[in-house]
Amino acid sequence: VAKITKDIHELLVEYNFESPKNILNVTVTYQDPCHLMNVQRITNAPRTILQSIPGLKFVELSEPEICCGSAGTYSLTEREMSAQLGQRKARNVIASGANIVTTGNPGCAMQLDFALTEVATENSSQRTTSVRYVVDLLDEAYGPE
Repeated sequence: VAKITKDIHELLVEYNFESPKNILNVTVTYQDPCHLMNVQRITNAPRTILQSIPGLKFVELSEPEICCGSAGTYSLTEREMSAQLGQRKARNVIASGANIVTTGNPGCAMQLDFALTEVATENSSQRTTSVRYVVDLLDEAYGPE
């Protein structure tokens, strides 16, 4: 089963998905999930999808190789280190200027969501960055005109 199983980003790019037509005027960055980047070696496909969306400005995240701190049960067994990694990643997201950070992993999404709120609260500022999945943005770009 593992040999024929593909990540959705990889599958879409491999089968030459049709580029969406709707314009999304947003600035987006991407958080590489550790399993995709380090085990499956998938880093380009999500970026290819994002860069196909008209109007979307893609900015690369600083330190993309650094884990967000979720890592399966890591956030449960190593809570302090997980929080530190999450805050570091959140600061990098904020520094990127993106108003949306995308990922392909629910653990990363939850960790980023929490960390972005935590950093905004720590800085007495309002959170301005949302967390979305790449395929959700793609769906929005395919949506009704």
